[in-house]
Amino acid sequence: MVKTYSNSTQGNTVLSPHFKVKEFACKDGSDTVLIDDNLVAMLEKLYTALNCSKIIINSGYRTVAYNAQLGGASSSQHCKGTAADIVCYDQSGQIIDAKLVCCTAQDLGFGGIGYISATATHVDVRTSNIYRGDERSGYSNNVPNGDFYAYFGISKPAVTAAAPESESAQSAVGAADSESTPSGTQTQPVSVTRKGVDVSTFQGKIDWGKVKAAGIEFAMLRAGYGKVSTQKDAQFENNYNGCKANGMPCGAYWYSYATNASDAQLEANTFLGVINGKTFEYPVVLDIEESCCQTNATEICQTFCSVLENAGYFVTIYASKAFLESYISSDVREKYDIWVAQWASKCTYSGSYGMWQYSGDSQGARVNGINGVVDLDYAYKDYPNIIKNAGLNGNTPDASGTDQPAVAADSTAVTDPELPAEPAQPANPTESANPYPVPAQNLKSGSSGDDVKWVQTQLNAFGYNLNVDGIFGPATNAAVRSFQQNNGLSVDGIVGVNTTAKLEGASPAAADSTAVTDTEPPAEPAQSANPYSVPAQNLKSGSRGDDVKWVQTQLNSFGYNLNVDGIFGPATDAAVRSFQQNNGLSVDGIVGVNTRAKLLA
Repeated sequence: MVKTYSNSTQGNTVLSPHFKVKEFACKDGSDTVLIDDNLVAMLEKLYTALNCSKIIINSGYRTVAYNAQLGGASSSQHCKGTAADIVCYDQSGQIIDAKLVCCTAQDLGFGGIGYISATATHVDVRTSNIYRGDERSGYSNNVPNGDFYAYFGISKPAVTAAAPESESAQSAVGAADSESTPSGTQTQPVSVTRKGVDVSTFQGKIDWGKVKAAGIEFAMLRAGYGKVSTQKDAQFENNYNGCKANGMPCGAYWYSYATNASDAQLEANTFLGVINGKTFEYPVVLDIEESCCQTNATEICQTFCSVLENAGYFVTIYASKAFLESYISSDVREKYDIWVAQWASKCTYSGSYGMWQYSGDSQGARVNGINGVVDLDYAYKDYPNIIKNAGLNGNTPDASGTDQPAVAADSTAVTDPELPAEPAQPANPTESANPYPVPAQNLKSGSSGDDVKWVQTQLNAFGYNLNVDGIFGPATNAAVRSFQQNNGLSVDGIVGVNTTAKLEGASPAAADSTAVTDTEPPAEPAQSANPYSVPAQNLKSGSRGDDVKWVQTQLNSFGYNLNVDGIFGPATDAAVRSFQQNNGLSVDGIVGVNTRAKLLA
């Protein structure tokens, strides 16, 4: 039943465990909100089926006028209170692939489902003229037979295991923890973003074209084992070349027999020699599972991972659930991404993890194109995007991706590498109408929807050239901080009342002689001696250690208020880019000789 609410008086009314009235309100500020009870109930079912941490409603109810402004159909379900455009998040805070959302919504029986983008999905509870569509190029691209699984090439949620078959290389101690499942099946977790396999010489020659056609989206390749180069995996080159030839994203892992840190360093250096000159979209991995590794597992992981990190790689640790929880310290497990092995219907590892090996030789899992049984995996992070944007694993940073600010040559800019500089910011925005309503709430990294589109559109009027995608990602955060720095605002990356006012071209509401704040951040620290040594090398996203702490400390002396943790993450990258823009440097996020000189000035 469709019910009518007042957003001003009933906005905080709880409709269900995870939704309130105000989340469905029209973005034009209208007070009346129409919401179908069945829509809320179905969204709760979707929430449970996908194991969401949250579902953000980008667009719920729309007035007829606002719907027309957006170019929506006159018969839009949004105008009836029966539709929502949503973004779903998993338990790790990552956006769930909209392809999977569409498939799950199909299974639940939503009347209307539309694939809007990789992150956003339209759902509605119409009872006639059932709709299944791909909306990336309008509303006429109906999905054949209404089957998103077939349309996207996604397997149904169960993988049947064949009769068990042994793999000689699997050690008894290293075998993944097993848990029996009904009828010999492995249930696919609904929040998965990618499905993959991990292979070695024991799978023999692989037909990667068939593997890709079977729905596998990434591969982890054994590069070798031990301390000497002669222990390189016999099929590594074939597997790597096969993946590249068939557009299969891949990573690499090294099987360890290290008993101490010295062994680990030798293994890491051997691994580097094997993968030198290659590029990987997925992590490079320490595979630690032998009993000889148990006593010094923590220092083995620290040493091996540090060598790979210092060489410019995104490193992950692979081990069974029991090995991780019994032999590797929690600080190391928290520092590095984890690929946990547990052959079961669900993963019960106590910590966070980026990949899960959920099936192996004892399950007899098979994939077309691979002879015999093979390990199956799920990836819960968009590793290709993370790794490429950070310029790791042999990749060059991609400046053309979503939410990446554009740069253009500037004859006055001083550069660290040979990269173009960002154009100078105009004093005032260009005169252009913003089609999105002014936000009524604070926005920050992780926010999404039309409110963020308003911010991005306004920033573009000041020359930032953002992709108006409604996602408050790293580039939007960097642009906000840069804008705040240039307009006497607190550089906190939060778009609140004062930043909004400046973006509108008005005077901030509470200006003072120093900085105007949207929140109540601590006052800007005074310049003080930096206890860390000046770096002698270029630093960028993914760098770690005291060199990064020096950068963070120097940036804090300019008012950036970073956590001095020695990790060159998104916040440090945003601060570096903001500092570079404000000091006539190339805005590339790399701390090289010229950026260091400015930080010392």
